[in-house]
Amino acid sequence: MLGNRPLDLDGLEPATFVNGNSIQKGFTKLRAWRRDDTARYPALSWWGYDVIQTTAQERFLGHAPRNA
Repeated sequence: MLGNRPLDLDGLEPATFVNGNSIQKGFTKLRAWRRDDTARYPALSWWGYDVIQTTAQERFLGHAPRNA
């Protein structure tokens, strides 16, 4: 694909979510997070380095991986 197409031409808009202590719409920070926002917006989350391997070893092998 070449080029880009504005999202609004297809009736799409960026998601609004909690990221740390702020509310964002796409990459744009809208305002600071407030306690009542928890029920209104999903929280952005991600897994850090090695989380999948550590979780699998705990689940299937019954122990956390050894540090090298």
